[in-house]
Amino acid sequence: MKIPEEDHEKLLKGVKWGNRTDCTAYIKRINLEHFNKRVHYVKNGLAGESGYILACTCSACRYKVVIRRKRFSNPKIASFFWVDVNTSVLRHDVPACTSFGKASVRFLCDSQAFRAQLQKVQGEGEGQGQGHRMTAKELQQLLKESLGIDTTISNIYAARMIIEHGSWDEYESSFGKFPAWLEKFCQDNLASLGVCESFEDGPQKGTFRRAFLSCGSVIHHVKRCGLRLLRQEVFPLKHKWFTG
Repeated sequence: MKIPEEDHEKLLKGVKWGNRTDCTAYIKRINLEHFNKRVHYVKNGLAGESGYILACTCSACRYKVVIRRKRFSNPKIASFFWVDVNTSVLRHDVPACTSFGKASVRFLCDSQAFRAQLQKVQGEGEGQGQGHRMTAKELQQLLKESLGIDTTISNIYAARMIIEHGSWDEYESSFGKFPAWLEKFCQDNLASLGVCESFEDGPQKGTFRRAFLSCGSVIHHVKRCGLRLLRQEVFPLKHKWFTG
């Protein structure tokens, strides 16, 4: 449900952002989610890095957000961006405003509704050997019908690739946490054996190379209870950043 326009000021008043990128992304997102409107940067009289203005893309609409930057003489105190609600116009002129929102790739990646839809479609195909993979065109129509949000086919495709295949930062972060998880698993599961290796030299020095894990309870049953291993399965992992 879209919130009343008079409540928009409550979403901006008193909020602080550490950088311009996050500030702009937030304002664009709430306009898209609540009013299905689009805003853009406009030239203004604010000098230098003192701030900037985001206005509605419809020239007939008076909507504008005046963002100012607070800076301190003490370099140890970080500057921040804030919205001057007193000089801003935070209501779109309806019905004169003809602006229509277009979701960006970043918005789609951050959208829980979009991610949930992708997971739902993937889940329906599990265990069946196949499943209907919605096309970008179908997802575009679904977003418009369920959320009232429009976007381009290319944005949907790009967002889907990022979500489904991840990014290098996500993989790097995951591998960085793996050794600690492996050590914790062996501590909590007695007699378990785990080894995590990284590359010792070359351009990949210090990054994840390979790992081994053997569960202690399985080792115990093999050595003490005569459990026979009938086969060993190896699950290869391959994507554009790793093969192994």
